[in-house]
Amino acid sequence: LLHCGGTDDKGQTQTCWMRVTQCFRRQGERWLIAHEHFSVPSDMESGKALFDLTP
Repeated sequence: LLHCGGTDDKGQTQTCWMRVTQCFRRQGERWLIAHEHFSVPSDMESGKALFDLTP
């Protein structure tokens, strides 16, 4: 789970929880992100994202 957020154009803080999957690959002495996917739960009936859920 990833808690992300920022400030909107009115100066108000907006945050939400998202699911994130990251796959890493080692290249030499460094770990690099080889794949990254973010998703937000949604209401199946309305199709709208549910940004106000908490873990």
